[in-house]
Amino acid sequence: MNVLFFITRGDTLGGAQTHVLTLANKFSIHGHNVFVCVGGEPGVFTNELKKYSINFCLIPELKNSYNVLRDIRVLLKIKSIFNNINPDIISAHSTKANVIARLINFNKKYILVSTIHGWSFSEGIPFFKRKLHLLIEKLTFRFSTSFIIVSKYDYQLGSNSKVINSLSVLIYNGVKDSFKNTTIDTGNIKIIMVARFDKQKNQLKLIEACKNIDNIQVIFVGDGPLLEQTRNKIKKIDTRKFIFKGLITDVNPLLTDSTIFALISNWEGFPMSTLEAMSHGLPVLVSNVGGACECVIDEVNGYRVDKSASPIEIGNLIHKMLANKTKLLMMSANSRNMYLENFTDEIMYKNTFNHFTFLLSPHG
Repeated sequence: MNVLFFITRGDTLGGAQTHVLTLANKFSIHGHNVFVCVGGEPGVFTNELKKYSINFCLIPELKNSYNVLRDIRVLLKIKSIFNNINPDIISAHSTKANVIARLINFNKKYILVSTIHGWSFSEGIPFFKRKLHLLIEKLTFRFSTSFIIVSKYDYQLGSNSKVINSLSVLIYNGVKDSFKNTTIDTGNIKIIMVARFDKQKNQLKLIEACKNIDNIQVIFVGDGPLLEQTRNKIKKIDTRKFIFKGLITDVNPLLTDSTIFALISNWEGFPMSTLEAMSHGLPVLVSNVGGACECVIDEVNGYRVDKSASPIEIGNLIHKMLANKTKLLMMSANSRNMYLENFTDEIMYKNTFNHFTFLLSPHG
């Protein structure tokens, strides 16, 4: 099988990039031809592609923002790349890459699979941006052969909004198993949040929730436009409690050394970071937005946090988790088992491969 993955940004390693990297590596390992077409500047994602010897090309002109003249040039350039490679499957990820790929595929020359990591018109996104992206989806979705949706929430939202088709499937994200056989330390409490510092995430709410809890550390992993602003806002708070690690390619050592994973967000698709934490057996505390909580069962492997929950309410949940060490260890074991049963990279690959095979068959 000849698969071309297409994604907008190469300078970061968010959920969509991790998804593409995982699948590209898996398809390559299983003997398929893989090529990645990526926009923007080189960076951590393109470095990882090099590390795994995955062939790729960089299109610096491709940006998240829209500019008619620039985007026409980008479209023509990418169309030429598609024609030269002539893939069996084009797998497009992120909103802008999907729009470009669909416009190229207006004549349905290619089998184009749009993977949705979270709709750009989901609840929590600013009103006008939501309306604009919903209009774009309605105008272009028919040029996709099929959709892979990574959460039940987004599958239902796409169906209700009439922007997916009958060949659409739900395939949950999956991550590589990097677990080390250790037990979480319930005496040295470390809460970790792995997330980009931007409007989508709400690190400040977690800071407020934790600032009066004694004998814990809160580790933040990630970069982004609000990183320095967040640092500046907490200068008067004990800096030994809140630690900023910046962007780290391999978070596994930090996850191994942590007690609880938290992801406080304003909107989400289906975050890879939660699955990575579950693979290490971490109890999770996750905002109930989008599909983020489809891997969380209250009292079983963690807690779902209402978007409207106050810092005090979140703090109370953390106190509740820390108060019962036996239950915390049970949640840890449940997280690990739920990951192994549902969210490994091999499960995601097999489900994706089977769907691609179906689309390439006479029945597709």
